[in-house]
Amino acid sequence: MFNEKLRYLRTRKPLSQVGFAKELGCSQSSVAGWENGTREPNIKTLIEIAHYFEVSVDYLIGNNFMSEYLEQLNALSSSGRELLDIFSKLSSQDQLQILEYARYFGARRGIKTKKA
Repeated sequence: MFNEKLRYLRTRKPLSQVGFAKELGCSQSSVAGWENGTREPNIKTLIEIAHYFEVSVDYLIGNNFMSEYLEQLNALSSSGRELLDIFSKLSSQDQLQILEYARYFGARRGIKTKKA
């Protein structure tokens, strides 16, 4: 699981194994071993990898706690992340108004939503 997540995150950057190894301060053979599943990083390195890619260690090691949420969050565009940031800072009343507008806007375009 870790090896697949690491390869996915590295290639999304996009970074070569050599480039990522330089960024992390380790050898390319270490990165290759992690991605092939023949080696595992120590906890300090695992934390550094998580910080580098702005994900949690839980996500990297495949702990299902919030993994799906983090994958969806990482897949958002920069404008999507900005929208979430602004939305989270609004009052509950303002959030409800925006949610109603988003539902209306989505419905006009045939997008089905889950109503809480």
